[in-house]
Amino acid sequence: MLFQFQKFERTFLDARSLSLGAVFIKSLFPKLRGAAMTRECPEAQVRSIIRPTEARLPSDSEVRAKEKALSELVELRIDHSGNLFFVRKGAPKNTRLISTLDTVVVDDLYDWKRPRKRQRFLKLRADPKYKGPIIIAEGDSWFEHPLYPDLLELAGTKYAVLSLARASDTLKNMMDQDTDPPKRYSDGTLMGLVHTLIEEGTNPRPPTAVLMSGGGNDLIAQIANCVYDFHPNRPANKYINHFVFDGILASILDNYATKTKEIVANGDVVFLHSYDYPNPQENGEYIGFPLQHYRNIPGVGLMRQITNQMIDLFSDGLKKIAKNNKSIHFVDLRKTIGTDDYLNGPDQTLWSDEMHGNQKGFELLWKKFEVEIKKHAH
Repeated sequence: MLFQFQKFERTFLDARSLSLGAVFIKSLFPKLRGAAMTRECPEAQVRSIIRPTEARLPSDSEVRAKEKALSELVELRIDHSGNLFFVRKGAPKNTRLISTLDTVVVDDLYDWKRPRKRQRFLKLRADPKYKGPIIIAEGDSWFEHPLYPDLLELAGTKYAVLSLARASDTLKNMMDQDTDPPKRYSDGTLMGLVHTLIEEGTNPRPPTAVLMSGGGNDLIAQIANCVYDFHPNRPANKYINHFVFDGILASILDNYATKTKEIVANGDVVFLHSYDYPNPQENGEYIGFPLQHYRNIPGVGLMRQITNQMIDLFSDGLKKIAKNNKSIHFVDLRKTIGTDDYLNGPDQTLWSDEMHGNQKGFELLWKKFEVEIKKHAH
């Protein structure tokens, strides 16, 4: 009898434990669902914002409103391969702390404005009154920024510019997009600069100029590896680890030389541009955090000196490529919104983050870029 009672008691307690466990697990469902919604809601909102709603070309004011709405939902980070990716607003600056709940995975977000730019290009090229150059542009977030009016957004108001650019692209990505078999964007249009030049070359109004923007992501992703640890006795011009940096830069410049040779052989003029001196920030997502966290670099003044030297070396390499061919033109954008005054730094009202201008900043950069286009593109 005692044995039967003990057996019943164990059965009752086991059942009660299971019941309580079920209640506990059930109580977690709203929290788990809330966590899932934290991930789903930004992505759903982003898709809703960038989804085309009408066949007509969206107005500039509509695009600005979409950019503003997106900038309130997401931010950009960079991985160790140089690819930008999106996270929810306020996510950790340390990419190692970013979880799947922080990431915002919407592939079309990287170039959501590109189809509109294509529509604008086709319309302008078909206009017999348009007498300007027919331009193909390949590049990174300076040409295709999801959250601010970029250089091509501004160029397209006056020139027929076909954008192949995509935020997050490294120069290596751009080279790979020209491999066979040809690749295509999600809207079905062709990828690859040379592939596109060949395809568009059959048009009665073929391309006459090419704009290229790349290499910044390749370098900035490795910035901590390219810089020595802080030491109070180390001069500011001795912080670049040239064993690492020079190898990365050489690869970038080799890719530029290879690609520009192909383009010039096609009969087009090419424009290469420098990046401006960057805008390091304390705990900044691209420069400040990695240099502080991994190299103990104290303060933005020294960071400015280090990164400015990198930009100068990059620019010198592009200038040499341009010097060797009269069909290649170098556009020097340094000291447009950036500065070599490492103590005071640049005008913060022209920047959206450490590497990109805001609308006003990109407008100033484009103004300088256009000077060279007017000189050499026909």
